[in-house]
Amino acid sequence: KEYMMSNPGEWVSIDNDSLKVKGFINGNVHILIEEETCDNLNLVLSHLMPGCIPLDRRYTTGHNSARTVKTNEYRSQLISFSAVNSLISYATDHLNAGKHLSPGPHTFILRDNQSVSEKKELVNIWESLGAVRRYREVYDFDFSPVEAFKLLALHGSIPDRYTHQFYATVGELQKRAIDECMVASGMRLLEPNIGLGALLKGLPEGVDVTGFDIHPAAVAITGLRWNVTLNDFLLVKPENTGLFERILMNPPFSDSRWIAHFQHAMRFLKPGGRLIAILPGSAKEHLLTREAGPGYDINILGCYDNAFEGTAESIKLFSVDAHE
Repeated sequence: KEYMMSNPGEWVSIDNDSLKVKGFINGNVHILIEEETCDNLNLVLSHLMPGCIPLDRRYTTGHNSARTVKTNEYRSQLISFSAVNSLISYATDHLNAGKHLSPGPHTFILRDNQSVSEKKELVNIWESLGAVRRYREVYDFDFSPVEAFKLLALHGSIPDRYTHQFYATVGELQKRAIDECMVASGMRLLEPNIGLGALLKGLPEGVDVTGFDIHPAAVAITGLRWNVTLNDFLLVKPENTGLFERILMNPPFSDSRWIAHFQHAMRFLKPGGRLIAILPGSAKEHLLTREAGPGYDINILGCYDNAFEGTAESIKLFSVDAHE
């Protein structure tokens, strides 16, 4: 309610996108129900009150009609009710969080009354936002995550790990990627598949970040800090964004989707710019060099095993330097 009323006239997705609500200054609220949810509600109502909803009106798209295919399909991983309640609690009680520990106000601590599974879920969410484990169950953020916690609780979901290829880049691989990016204040940086922004942890102040993602919750959360648009990166054109001095990317790996994302990202690189890409172990330096053509230096910076939790995927870190 607080977020909705502070953003009057804006549609806000809630409950894993099954509902959208729009609040107005006069206190009115409009509710938009997603088609599949509407169908399910109509079926329940027709069962309870058979005479109220005719058969041909029980489906929003018609009983035998096919649904419209969406261009940018995504799936969500639901956040458990207990984790949602914890996020709300952390958000409302954040002034007291970590008070007896240093450094400062962006420290959050797992609680004794949380189950093992809930703690694991919260850690996954926190690390996806860029948190770093400092000591046992103590985690530090380099920004205030309170508004992000509120939005996650509001949406009730995060990008699905498997279909969305949502594997947050953390630890040594993430630090190396930022270091090798060699980005400085005032530069324009592109993150084509921004997720919840974990890859950008430790970014210097003053960097002009542009990002894209197909998941509404990811866009809403990262949009609190950077210029992020809800769109499939492969549909974005460089003439609409301009070119970038730096590109930092961890594209989706499944079905070799990383190839299309990598090739498309090259079109956005400014002469003299640098691209840092986290790619699967199957990526070959000589093949990427051949596909890129003249005008680029492509190198392997390092190889990593088991870099992402929940997958045994081998990883290679690549740099691409565009000639002036």
